[in-house]
Amino acid sequence: MIEEGSVSRTSYYLHAGSAHVYKRTDQGQRQIGTLNAGQLFGEMAYLLNEKRTATIIAQTEITVMALPPNVLEELMTHSAPLSRRIIDTLCKRLQQMILVSSA
Repeated sequence: MIEEGSVSRTSYYLHAGSAHVYKRTDQGQRQIGTLNAGQLFGEMAYLLNEKRTATIIAQTEITVMALPPNVLEELMTHSAPLSRRIIDTLCKRLQQMILVSSA
């Protein structure tokens, strides 16, 4: 689905299925999490205007909804709960990446 280091600003909503999240470390690629139905991913590259920060690989058959930057921006502008959920998710993911990189 997503390759760490690639360039894209599209976010995704995982409607069904699951995917694993991997991060490159000095010891190689390491699984740092799992995404399940109902979760958003890919938003960090859009919000930070950076390359993809992790690799996402489907573990089951998945259904996703692509959210181009203008759509995600519109949703965040009109939904404070969604904006808060995205901020919470970002904080958790950044914390997880810090732990992985320092291990």
